[in-house]
Amino acid sequence: MAQSLDCNELVCCVDDAWRVFMDGLENSIKMLDEKLTEAEQMSNQVTGEWAAAIEHVMDDLANFVFSISEPRSSSQAYSQRIKDLRHRLHEHYVRFKSIKEAKGL
Repeated sequence: MAQSLDCNELVCCVDDAWRVFMDGLENSIKMLDEKLTEAEQMSNQVTGEWAAAIEHVMDDLANFVFSISEPRSSSQAYSQRIKDLRHRLHEHYVRFKSIKEAKGL
C-alpha cells in the first residue's frame, strides 16, 4: 500500500515539473513573439547583433521543444500543447527570416 502511494506521489511530482517546464517554454515563445513584433514595428532596432542574439534564443528553444519526450502520464492536451509550441516556433522562424531579409542582414 505504501509503495503505491509513493508512486502516486512521484507521478504527481513529475506532472508538476512537466507543467512548469511547459509553462516556461510557452512564456519564452510568447516573449520571442513580442521581440519579433517590436522588430517588425521598429526597424532601427534590428542590427546584426540583435539578429544573432535572437537566432541563438530561437535555436535553444527549438532544441527544447523538438527534443521533448512526453511523460507516460501526459494527456492528449499536453501532446497538443507540444504540437502548438512546435508550430508557433516554426512560424517565428519564418517571421525572423522575413525581418532579416527586409533589413538586408
